[in-house]
Amino acid sequence: MSRKIDTYIIILLPVFIITGGLLLSGCAAELSSESPSAGLVRQGEKLIDDNEYKEAVSILRRAVGIDPQYAPAYRGLGIAYYGAGDLYRAEIFMRKALQMNEKFSELWGYLGDIYIQKGDEKKAMSFFERCPPDDPHYAELHFRLGKMRLKYSDIEDADVEFTKALTHDDFWGGYWGKGYLAQLRGDWDEALNWYRQANNRAKKPEIILGLAKSYDMLKHYEPAFFYYTIYLGNEITSEERANVEKRIAQLEKMINLMPDSTEHTLNFSLNKNCNVSAGVYERSGKMVKMLFSGILSRGKYNLTWDGSNQDGKPVSSGEYIGFVLIEDECMLHKFLIR
Repeated sequence: MSRKIDTYIIILLPVFIITGGLLLSGCAAELSSESPSAGLVRQGEKLIDDNEYKEAVSILRRAVGIDPQYAPAYRGLGIAYYGAGDLYRAEIFMRKALQMNEKFSELWGYLGDIYIQKGDEKKAMSFFERCPPDDPHYAELHFRLGKMRLKYSDIEDADVEFTKALTHDDFWGGYWGKGYLAQLRGDWDEALNWYRQANNRAKKPEIILGLAKSYDMLKHYEPAFFYYTIYLGNEITSEERANVEKRIAQLEKMINLMPDSTEHTLNFSLNKNCNVSAGVYERSGKMVKMLFSGILSRGKYNLTWDGSNQDGKPVSSGEYIGFVLIEDECMLHKFLIR
């Protein structure tokens, strides 16, 4: 009996070893299935997500060198060069990626952006038109088409294009367009609603000006004063600057903006949870320091400005404006630094 058992064990053992060896070799093959180029592209894409564009370029060039036929490496390299501001090389590698794999349709949008920056809107539009509807650049395309329709006073078609631009919720352009069309109709309440939604998505000069005009026409003079002044911080024509400065001077008299005490404190209270922004800016429209931005619960608050800028350095002597924005409300205080 013992001999049979011994023989069985001897025969089974080699089989187990062979089977185990096959299993282990299969796992090793599975773990090493990613090509060197694919691994480098994955690293490069992570660097792009972290805005480390120069490092991404270095990694992705290695991926191209290892496998010149690997299309994702060219795609990543084009996007990395785009992020680094090298539009010439960005276009070369994006076109190469599309030549190798037409499924990289998001690159048409990037190419359109490149030609927008070059000032060639016509060519940019030809690229944007190739973007699929689920691409964020699709919204950019219809926003620009809407603005083109406005140039020719084609209001109905402009409205259609701005509506299409709302396809991507995080893009500001369609909201601005809807606000501008409401402004043309003289519906300032609707215009303000659209402009506020646009402002939640981007801080653009045209949005700031739209907010200023809407609040002004609705006789909400403190927020009008605030947004007109912030608008001055952008590059605008001398004629427009003169007109805005004139209106700011008129509004200042109407809201009776007086200097506060030397404490430089913003006091306010909330009767419910609200989104609040508070800070200090210069008369020129330049933001000096944000004191708070976020949601606060009901209660009383006071925020004190210590006379420093965002970097913690003391500001020069002069007049500054402290502000608190609470949804539709705006409170302003004049601060004097001597």
